[in-house]
Amino acid sequence: MVTPRSRLTDLFSWWRRILRHLRLADAELQICPIEIEEAGIARETFYRMFDADVTGWKPSKSPDGDRSDFSKICDKVREELRCQAWMVGRVTMAEMAKGAPHAPEGSQKVARPTHFANREAKSFGIAIDRSGAVHYRGPDLFGDHIIALLGHDVPDSYLAELAADGVSYVVAETADFDVGELLAVANRELGIERIVLEGGAATNGALLASGLVDELNFIVAPALEARSGTDSVVEFGTDGLAGKVELSLIECQQLGHGMVNLRYAASKPSNA
Repeated sequence: MVTPRSRLTDLFSWWRRILRHLRLADAELQICPIEIEEAGIARETFYRMFDADVTGWKPSKSPDGDRSDFSKICDKVREELRCQAWMVGRVTMAEMAKGAPHAPEGSQKVARPTHFANREAKSFGIAIDRSGAVHYRGPDLFGDHIIALLGHDVPDSYLAELAADGVSYVVAETADFDVGELLAVANRELGIERIVLEGGAATNGALLASGLVDELNFIVAPALEARSGTDSVVEFGTDGLAGKVELSLIECQQLGHGMVNLRYAASKPSNA
């Protein structure tokens, strides 16, 4: 069996969503090394700029540009990645989906381990939701078809709810919640090869620690948020990422409006 290291490019904007601090255990992630027999899945990651009324983002001002300028630059970089999907963790997806539990009417036949409601979709939003805690209002977000990556013990009632909403899902077949394996299924069934990871911090930390990330793009804008209690960009338990990942500068790109993109190659330490 060949096990090429899949590529996951991580683009971070420091003005990322303001989320509460999360321990890794709260994010419900236990990621094993990915094993893919096909050509490696190329996955890209990025942070989406959200409206200030959603994030509570209140930065200092700059003569170089404002939030709208920064967001447009971010969108441009994101478009240049030519990704087919974006991916977030449970908490971030719940904040965007804004759904509530709603049992489908009548009896529902539940499919395991996969259900693909829209194989013709051109773009996707992927939720890492091991416990099946996110509820949706329909099959799409931002015009992208939703795919939920779920733990093996999610109840049939939850799967029935997703199916009734037109949401696709991939359920882990064992107690191990291997995000790499679940994404390999999405690659095989839907042809998804490039994914934008949009956090939160614990999700980013877990994927970096797992070795699924091979590039990190850190976009910096000339504005400071600086409120106490705001969330970090990357978080990985009490030990952090020391000994789990190494970064090496690829280039520093000037993006306009006083913004720069620091591109780093990410790799496992040679002695890991």
